[in-house]
Amino acid sequence: IVPRAFFESKDFRIVTTSTKIKSVGRFGFEVTHLTTADKIVADEYLGIYLVGGNGSLEFKDSEAIKNLVFSFLEQNKPVGAICAAPRNLLAW
Repeated sequence: IVPRAFFESKDFRIVTTSTKIKSVGRFGFEVTHLTTADKIVADEYLGIYLVGGNGSLEFKDSEAIKNLVFSFLEQNKPVGAICAAPRNLLAW
């Protein structure tokens, strides 16, 4: 929540996505996404940031997330990852 609030305070538009429309975090916080990762087009965004936690480890087996991250990298756009999420980058 804090990183999101920081970027929004700087007038960045934040779009959350995942492999499913709804995500539930470790503490029960639920997020409803506008779309799923397989429908995101990197051309329309400045960068991507993978949130951490145990739930992020499911991304390792997701071709949609992997392809999305690589599409940002191919365009030399920033890719960020925190906590457990960098493990996905190492696995790919």
